[in-house]
Amino acid sequence: MTWHRQILPSAALVLAAGLVLSGCSGDDTAERPTTSSPLTTAVTDGTADDSGATAAPTGPPTTPAKIPAVPGERSASGDTSIIINGDRAAFALPTGNVVCTLNERTAVCEILDLGSAPQPEHLVVDGIGACTAQEANAIMLNQDRGAWTCLDSSLVRQATVGQGGWWVKEVDGVTTKIGKSTVAVLPYGSSVSVGPVSCSAAQDSITCSSSTLGKKFTLSRTGGYSYG
Repeated sequence: MTWHRQILPSAALVLAAGLVLSGCSGDDTAERPTTSSPLTTAVTDGTADDSGATAAPTGPPTTPAKIPAVPGERSASGDTSIIINGDRAAFALPTGNVVCTLNERTAVCEILDLGSAPQPEHLVVDGIGACTAQEANAIMLNQDRGAWTCLDSSLVRQATVGQGGWWVKEVDGVTTKIGKSTVAVLPYGSSVSVGPVSCSAAQDSITCSSSTLGKKFTLSRTGGYSYG
């Protein structure tokens, strides 16, 4: 597995989607304006927000990282190894700079302050429209070689306790604030699994894998990554 890193520029690279927050710079309150991308529905669904209101899901069901919108019966258990039965899960790392969502088919992690662009050949080929390496802000489990893609809506909303962060209440877990949103936190040294897909948090990175796909990625807090 090969690690790909680039020297960070003197000023953080501003993605086309804008910055939601700068977890590495200490600014945890800035919000990212949304842009337009075919992968909106990959991470934006029709589940309830913090207030409990529910919006209808939109977009085609075949987008690569589609996370189902309708939760069925669900439960969560565990301490450092959290098992999700049914539905999906989403979380932020303690720094707040990496936010992920996963279900039994795939996982997607967004780095909110990306200091270096991924390699162009590591972009997901299908379904991302005009996404470029400079605009890419999320890495995903995918059957093909490509891993990076562009999201037009931040995963922060997905990780709120009213949406994909629901599990944190069932395991008496930790939450934090990103902007005005209360999100579930996956502590360092912990993992969360939904069926064959799991994500494990380390002090400086997050690793997500799928035993079904035979794929995994590791994303560091500063944007270094490996995929295979």
